[in-house]
Amino acid sequence: MPLPKEMFCKGLKINVDVQRLNADFIRTLQDLCLQYTGKQALQITLYDLQAQLKTKLTSNKFQIDVSDALLNRLEKMELKYEMVY
Repeated sequence: MPLPKEMFCKGLKINVDVQRLNADFIRTLQDLCLQYTGKQALQITLYDLQAQLKTKLTSNKFQIDVSDALLNRLEKMELKYEMVY
């Protein structure tokens, strides 16, 4: 029986365009982190295509449970992500 990919995942990197940042977006992302609390690291990369800048932020406050349900929610939000192994 194959093991689920979530068992080997050490964390999740989420890419966010700074143009999408507003209070509602931040609140939704925070709610997701609270709903899917776990032991895996969360890293968010903020990028600005116009200014050609990006910065990586590692959350010390939130650790998440990388699950299919969380990944589906991120896809519905049209966020790109990468699982860290």
